[in-house]
Order: sequence, then C-alpha cells, then structure tokens
Amino acid sequence: MKRLHKINVIAIAIGGVALSASVLVQDVTTDYKLKVIGVMLATLALLIGIYFIQFNDELKGAINCLVFAYATLLLSAMQHGNSRTFIASFLAIGMVVIYFNRRITLIFSIGYLSVALLCGICFPYIIDGSNYETGSIATKIITYFALCFIIYNASGRAEQLMNQVKDQLKVSEESERKVREANELVMKGVNQLSKSIDESTNQLEELEEQSASVSEAATQMNQVIDATTNSIISVNESLTKYSKQTEDNYESAKALKTSFGEVINLVNSGNEDGNAVKQSMDDIENTIHTAKSSTDELLDEMSKISTILDEINAISKQTNLLSLNASIEAARAGEHGKGFAVVASEIGSLSSQSKEASDKVNAILSSLQSVVSVVADKVTHGAISVETGTNQLNALIESLNQIKETADTSQNHVDRQFKSIETMKEETIVMQEEIHNVVSMSEENTAMIESISQSVKEQAGAITVVSKQIRDIDEVAKSLETNINE
Repeated sequence: MKRLHKINVIAIAIGGVALSASVLVQDVTTDYKLKVIGVMLATLALLIGIYFIQFNDELKGAINCLVFAYATLLLSAMQHGNSRTFIASFLAIGMVVIYFNRRITLIFSIGYLSVALLCGICFPYIIDGSNYETGSIATKIITYFALCFIIYNASGRAEQLMNQVKDQLKVSEESERKVREANELVMKGVNQLSKSIDESTNQLEELEEQSASVSEAATQMNQVIDATTNSIISVNESLTKYSKQTEDNYESAKALKTSFGEVINLVNSGNEDGNAVKQSMDDIENTIHTAKSSTDELLDEMSKISTILDEINAISKQTNLLSLNASIEAARAGEHGKGFAVVASEIGSLSSQSKEASDKVNAILSSLQSVVSVVADKVTHGAISVETGTNQLNALIESLNQIKETADTSQNHVDRQFKSIETMKEETIVMQEEIHNVVSMSEENTAMIESISQSVKEQAGAITVVSKQIRDIDEVAKSLETNINE
C-alpha cells in the first residue's frame, strides 16, 4: 500500500507540473499564473506530508485522491470558471483505480461528488466554466458518479479475485510444503527402515548366538534358584530372631515413653511449686523492704529527738547559770532579796531536774537507737538474703524449665523412635510374608525355566526364518529409496 501512495504522489507531481506549464503558456496575468503554481505546490507539499504521517492506509489513499480533486475545483474557482479543471479531476479517478479498494473508492466518491454537486448547484461556473449550461453540468456530475460506481464495483470484483488468487497461492504453497514434507518423511522413513533392518539383522545374528547359550544359562539358573531358596530359608530364620528383638525394643520404647511422661509431669509440678514459692518470696521481700524503710525513718526521728534533748540540756545549763547569778544578786540585796533568792533556788532545782530527765531520756534513746540499728542491720541482711534466695529460686525455675524442654525434646525423640520401631515391626511382618512368596515363586520359576529352555530351542529356528525375511525387506527398501531419488 505504501508503494501505491508513492506512485500517486509522483503522478500528482507530474500532473501539477503539466498543469502549471499549460497555465504558463496561456495568455493570462502573471498574478494568476503565480496563484496556480502556488496551489499546485501547496497541494504537492500537503500530499508529501500526508505520505510521511502514519495512520490508516485506506484513509490515507482516499485523502491523497481528494486533495488533488479539490485542488482542481479550487483552480477553476480562481479562474472564475474553467471546464478543463473538472476534466483534470478525472485523473483522481485513475489514482483511485490504482488501489483496487472499495473503501477508498467509496470515501473518495462521497467526499468529491458531494462537493462537486454543491458547486454545481451554488457555483455552476466551477464545473462547466463561465458559459456553463445546466445540462452539461448534470452530464458531467452523472458521468463522474457512474464512473465512480463502475470503479467501486470493479474494485470489489478485483478484491475478490485478488483474495482468491492469494487463497490459491496459499493452498498451492501449503500443498507444495506438504508434498515436500511427505517426501522428507518418506525418505526419513526409508532411511530409518534401512537402518532398523541393519540393526535388526545384527541383533538377530547376536540373538542366534545368544540363543545357543540360553539353554545352558537356564540350567545354571535352576541351580542358582535352588541355592537362593536355601539362602532365603536361612534369611527367614534370621528375620524371625530380628522380629523378636524388634518386639522387645518396641516394649522398651513404650515403657521409656511412659517414664518420660511421668518425668514431664513431675517437672511441671515442681515448676508450679517453684512459682508459688517465688510468689511468697516476692511478698517477703516487699515486707522486708517496707520494714527497712520504717526503721530508717525511726532512726531519723530518734536522731531528731537527740538533737532536741541536746538543746534542752543547753537551755538547762543556761537556766542553772542564771539561777546562780540571781542568788548572788539576792545575797547582795540583803533582806530585800530573800524572796528573789527562793525563786532563784527553785529555778536552779528545776534546771537540775530537767537536766537529769534529759540525760535519762537521752540514755534511753541511745539504747533504743542501738537496738533499732541492730534491727535495721538484720532487716538489711534479711533483704539481701531474700534477694539471694529469689535469684536462686529463679535459677531453679529456669533449670526446671530447661529440664522440661529437654524432657519434651527427649520425649519427641522417643516418640519418633517408637514410631520407627513400630514401622520396622510392621515391615518385618511384611518381609516375612514376602519371603514366603519368594520361596513359592522360586519353585514356580524352576518349572518356568525348563519351559523357557524348550522355547529357546524353538525360537532359534524361527530366528533363522526371520533373518531371511529381513534381508528380503532390506532389498525392497533400497529399491524404494532409489525410485524416490529418481
């Protein structure tokens, strides 16, 4: 299709050059000549652009033809009527015929005839020149329509013929290919047959040689079967002992599985008890920490009381000193200071009593501080012991968990071993049954070998006959290959 587009572009270029040349020799104005040449060049440039744009080939072909046909109408309009330009549009029909495509013909016919009909009605001078006649216009348009209709039908018929030719070519090519493949298959079959015959001949010769030794081999096989039967009986006895040992292993594995189950139960119980003890230890640890905090607070308060007692002792000393000074002043006053002296004496007595009471309280507090300090030390030691015990208990629980994991793993191994032993037990029973079957089959094979020995002798005679027939077939195959090559 691309080649046809190219041919039409070249044809339009040639037609445009010819039309431009004809205008140049006419007695018309230079301006008109330039317009005609400009229209032709613009048409050619547009067609070249359409040629290189990628879109539907049928639509591209129709547009190529329509552009040239519309250009002829435009030239007629520029000359204010020229009947020769409409005749030039018949070249577009020729361009359509090149494609032999009904769709291109239909698109061109509708696109051009509708515009030509519109020009014939509204601008008749474009179709038939300035001295136009209605009958002439109708004749030209009808003729153009009839020609388009004929080309449309002819294109349809041409498409059918081309499709038929393509189908026939495909059938012919397919037939030729099948014949060629058939010949190749026949030659391949003949070669394969010849090769097979050669191989069969060689194999028959070997078979003839082997048949002679088969009878002797059959006798030896009979002896081997007898020895095999004796060996199987011995194996059966050993297998019986093995079956008993497997049964004992089965019972031991079952007992071991039960023991591991008990161990796991004990470990689980120890784990639960350990967790309960750990909870109690945690409670004791919390209580001891609380007691330690309380004793620390008590020691702080007692220290504060000691400080207060020290202050009281200091005040008592000051009071006693003041009482002494007051007594001295009262003695100086003489008779007038007797009452003041009594008061000073009482104050001194109270100060002494306060100091004695403060000393007693201080002694009690010192003793109590010693006791509380001992209690605090013991509480601290107890807290450390409880923490150590908790850590040891956690380690014990971790050990119990590891023991449980190990016991679980061991139990899984025991379960697998138990299943393996159980499978071995079942397979041993099957093997014993198979051995009994083998003994029976050995007896049957002995009888069969004797029959085979007789059959081999008969086969040796048949092989000789077949060998002769194969040689005859080989000669026929070589003759067939010669005929095919010819």
